[in-house]
Amino acid sequence: MVENNAFREFIKECNIKWNPISAKTLKQNSIAAFTEKVNKTIYEELKAVDHLTLTVDGWCDRRCRSFLGITCHYIDSKMVPQSCLLDFVRLKSPHTGENIHETTERILDRFNMKEKVYKIVTDNASSMIKAYKFGLSVDDEIIDDDNEAQLMANAHTTFNAFD
Repeated sequence: MVENNAFREFIKECNIKWNPISAKTLKQNSIAAFTEKVNKTIYEELKAVDHLTLTVDGWCDRRCRSFLGITCHYIDSKMVPQSCLLDFVRLKSPHTGENIHETTERILDRFNMKEKVYKIVTDNASSMIKAYKFGLSVDDEIIDDDNEAQLMANAHTTFNAFD
Protein backbone atom coordinates (compact mmCIF):
# COMPACT_ATOMS: atom_id res chain seq x y z
CA MET A 1 0.00 0.00 0.00
CA VAL A 2 2.75 2.50 0.89
CA GLU A 3 4.44 1.79 -2.45
CA ASN A 4 1.25 2.62 -4.37
CA ASN A 5 1.60 5.83 -6.41
CA ALA A 6 -1.88 7.09 -5.50
CA PHE A 7 -1.08 6.73 -1.78
CA ARG A 8 2.24 8.51 -2.22
CA GLU A 9 0.59 11.40 -4.09
CA PHE A 10 -2.07 11.68 -1.37
CA ILE A 11 0.53 11.82 1.42
CA LYS A 12 2.62 14.33 -0.57
CA GLU A 13 -0.46 16.59 -0.81
CA CYS A 14 -1.04 16.24 2.94
CA ASN A 15 2.54 17.14 3.78
CA ILE A 16 4.74 18.78 1.17
CA LYS A 17 7.88 18.10 3.20
CA TRP A 18 7.20 14.34 3.34
CA ASN A 19 10.15 12.30 2.13
CA PRO A 20 8.97 8.83 1.09
CA ILE A 21 10.83 5.74 2.25
CA SER A 22 10.72 2.61 0.15
CA ALA A 23 10.05 -0.79 1.68
CA LYS A 24 13.56 -1.83 0.61
CA THR A 25 15.16 1.12 2.45
CA LEU A 26 13.00 0.45 5.47
CA LYS A 27 14.05 -3.22 5.58
CA GLN A 28 17.74 -2.59 4.95
CA ASN A 29 18.37 0.50 7.06
CA SER A 30 15.62 1.52 9.44
CA ILE A 31 14.77 -1.88 10.90
CA ALA A 32 18.44 -2.83 11.31
CA ALA A 33 19.21 0.47 13.06
CA PHE A 34 16.18 0.14 15.32
CA THR A 35 17.10 -3.48 16.19
CA GLU A 36 20.64 -2.42 17.06
CA LYS A 37 19.35 0.41 19.28
CA VAL A 38 16.93 -1.92 21.13
CA ASN A 39 19.63 -4.58 21.61
CA LYS A 40 22.02 -1.96 23.00
CA THR A 41 19.35 -0.74 25.43
CA ILE A 42 18.67 -4.30 26.62
CA TYR A 43 22.41 -4.97 26.94
CA GLU A 44 22.92 -1.82 29.05
CA GLU A 45 19.94 -2.67 31.28
CA LEU A 46 21.13 -6.25 31.84
CA LYS A 47 24.67 -5.16 32.80
CA ALA A 48 23.33 -4.11 36.20
CA VAL A 49 21.45 -7.38 36.76
CA ASP A 50 23.08 -10.21 38.73
CA HIS A 51 20.49 -12.98 38.26
CA LEU A 52 17.81 -13.57 35.69
CA THR A 53 15.48 -16.27 34.45
CA LEU A 54 14.78 -17.22 30.85
CA THR A 55 11.64 -18.58 29.28
CA VAL A 56 12.16 -20.43 26.03
CA ASP A 57 9.62 -21.78 23.58
CA GLY A 58 9.95 -23.32 20.16
CA TRP A 59 7.30 -24.16 17.60
CA CYS A 60 6.60 -24.74 13.92
CA ASP A 61 4.17 -22.83 11.74
CA ARG A 62 1.83 -24.33 9.16
CA ARG A 63 4.64 -24.40 6.62
CA CYS A 64 6.80 -26.43 9.04
CA ARG A 65 9.20 -23.54 9.62
CA SER A 66 10.76 -23.65 13.09
CA PHE A 67 10.90 -20.64 15.43
CA LEU A 68 12.39 -19.99 18.86
CA GLY A 69 11.46 -17.24 21.31
CA ILE A 70 13.57 -16.35 24.34
CA THR A 71 12.41 -13.93 27.03
CA CYS A 72 14.33 -12.67 30.05
CA HIS A 73 12.86 -11.94 33.49
CA TYR A 74 14.58 -10.16 36.38
CA ILE A 75 14.11 -7.71 39.24
CA ASP A 76 15.68 -4.32 38.64
CA SER A 77 17.52 -2.12 41.16
CA LYS A 78 14.21 -0.57 42.30
CA MET A 79 12.86 -4.09 43.04
CA VAL A 80 10.43 -3.93 40.11
CA PRO A 81 9.92 -7.11 38.06
CA GLN A 82 11.02 -6.63 34.46
CA SER A 83 10.71 -8.72 31.30
CA CYS A 84 12.06 -8.34 27.80
CA LEU A 85 12.17 -10.32 24.60
CA LEU A 86 15.81 -11.19 23.95
CA ASP A 87 15.23 -12.71 20.55
CA PHE A 88 12.69 -14.32 18.29
CA VAL A 89 14.49 -16.30 15.62
CA ARG A 90 13.68 -18.60 12.78
CA LEU A 91 15.64 -21.81 13.10
CA LYS A 92 16.91 -22.80 9.68
CA SER A 93 16.96 -26.43 10.70
CA PRO A 94 14.36 -28.28 12.81
CA HIS A 95 14.09 -27.40 16.49
CA THR A 96 16.26 -30.23 17.77
CA GLY A 97 17.80 -30.11 21.22
CA GLU A 98 21.26 -29.34 19.83
CA ASN A 99 20.00 -26.53 17.60
CA ILE A 100 17.96 -24.96 20.41
CA HIS A 101 20.92 -25.16 22.80
CA GLU A 102 23.34 -23.59 20.29
CA THR A 103 20.90 -20.81 19.44
CA THR A 104 20.29 -20.06 23.13
CA GLU A 105 24.03 -19.90 23.86
CA ARG A 106 24.60 -17.61 20.87
CA ILE A 107 21.90 -15.22 22.12
CA LEU A 108 23.24 -15.29 25.69
CA ASP A 109 26.76 -14.62 24.44
CA ARG A 110 25.52 -11.66 22.40
CA PHE A 111 24.15 -10.07 25.59
CA ASN A 112 27.11 -11.29 27.70
CA MET A 113 24.79 -12.83 30.28
CA LYS A 114 25.42 -16.56 30.25
CA GLU A 115 26.74 -16.57 33.83
CA LYS A 116 23.76 -14.52 35.09
CA VAL A 117 21.09 -17.06 34.14
CA TYR A 118 19.60 -18.63 37.26
CA LYS A 119 16.79 -20.75 35.75
CA ILE A 120 15.40 -21.64 32.36
CA VAL A 121 11.67 -22.33 32.12
CA THR A 122 10.21 -24.17 29.13
CA ASP A 123 7.55 -26.69 28.25
CA ASN A 124 8.10 -30.45 28.45
CA ALA A 125 8.85 -30.90 24.75
CA SER A 126 11.52 -33.54 24.26
CA SER A 127 13.66 -31.13 22.21
CA MET A 128 13.62 -28.61 25.07
CA ILE A 129 14.57 -31.22 27.65
CA LYS A 130 17.45 -32.38 25.42
CA ALA A 131 18.54 -28.80 24.75
CA TYR A 132 19.12 -27.91 28.37
CA LYS A 133 20.50 -31.19 29.64
CA PHE A 134 23.78 -30.19 27.96
CA GLY A 135 25.43 -28.95 31.14
CA LEU A 136 22.14 -28.15 32.86
CA SER A 137 20.31 -30.24 35.42
CA VAL A 138 16.56 -30.53 35.85
CA ASP A 139 15.13 -29.00 39.03
CA ASP A 140 12.55 -31.48 40.32
CA GLU A 141 11.13 -29.23 43.05
CA ILE A 142 7.34 -29.36 43.18
CA ILE A 143 5.35 -27.48 45.80
CA ASP A 144 2.97 -30.09 47.32
CA ASP A 145 0.84 -27.57 49.24
CA ASP A 146 -0.72 -25.99 46.18
CA ASN A 147 -2.46 -28.09 43.51
CA GLU A 148 -2.21 -25.29 40.96
CA ALA A 149 1.55 -25.02 41.48
CA GLN A 150 1.83 -28.77 41.07
CA LEU A 151 -0.14 -28.66 37.81
CA MET A 152 2.11 -25.87 36.55
CA ALA A 153 5.21 -27.84 37.54
CA ASN A 154 3.92 -30.76 35.51
CA ALA A 155 3.21 -28.53 32.50
CA HIS A 156 6.62 -26.83 32.44
CA THR A 157 10.18 -27.92 33.04
CA THR A 158 12.57 -25.71 34.98
CA PHE A 159 16.31 -26.12 34.51
CA ASN A 160 19.13 -24.93 36.65
CA ALA A 161 21.23 -22.54 34.61
CA PHE A 162 24.77 -22.83 33.35
CA ASP A 163 26.93 -23.69 36.36
